[in-house]
Amino acid sequence: MQLWVRQPQRRDLLISSGLALVTTGYAIVLEHVRQHLEPDWAWAEVVLGTVMCLGAAELRVASTTAPTADDYRRAIWTSFVIGGTPIILWQFWQLSQRYHRVIAEWKKDNDADSALSLA
Repeated sequence: MQLWVRQPQRRDLLISSGLALVTTGYAIVLEHVRQHLEPDWAWAEVVLGTVMCLGAAELRVASTTAPTADDYRRAIWTSFVIGGTPIILWQFWQLSQRYHRVIAEWKKDNDADSALSLA
């Protein structure tokens, strides 16, 4: 444990990397089970993501000798930025997929209308 505490950069890298991997996996799982969860279980998705980020922040602070309020604040913000980024990217990817579907449907409808007006 002492080696863990004495190397804060390594500790932070391990915690941050682990959190990024876990939340990326979480985004992948959500993509595959989303239709079964939303909208009724959207609150559980948010709670689980928050617990992951706060857990990583707690690991970061618990391994710090004599943590200060600034240590807590920094750990929480860092964890939410690192943990939230994969989820936010997944949400943007979903948005772009919906956008492309709407555009494709709109083009299909306009092409059909154009064909009817020419007839």
